[in-house]
Amino acid sequence: MRINFQTEYAFRILIFLQLKREEETISTRQIAEAFNISVTHLNKVSQHLVRLGFLTATRGRNGGIALAEGVLDKKVGDIMKAIEPSEDLAQCKGRIGLAPCAISPVCKLKGVLAEGKEAFWESLNQYKLSELITGDENANDIKILL
Repeated sequence: MRINFQTEYAFRILIFLQLKREEETISTRQIAEAFNISVTHLNKVSQHLVRLGFLTATRGRNGGIALAEGVLDKKVGDIMKAIEPSEDLAQCKGRIGLAPCAISPVCKLKGVLAEGKEAFWESLNQYKLSELITGDENANDIKILL
């Protein structure tokens, strides 16, 4: 399974804000510069996270984004499900303009893949967002860079 850039950026934002918890708000420009990625993309992702309730946003000169209350207790899989569009791993019934697979009535692949996908979500949900950063002393080196 592969995550899209929006999900990857979303987790970068959430983890970055965790590292910067002592600050009230952080600008998306500051996060984009830390990761050397597009501010435009990051703005789009952060707005989506605000709509989902994972972040709060403050407008204005000293505005920015911050972690929403309780988000650190959210499970990683639940966060990813909210961000990622849920797609079947196999397109057995066909897509728009394409015929369904000829062997789908006797094929178990779709069920096997669905089982694997469920195991993937269960695995991710063993962790909360708060558990995605280490308490390791090497984290101080990273905090200096951020």
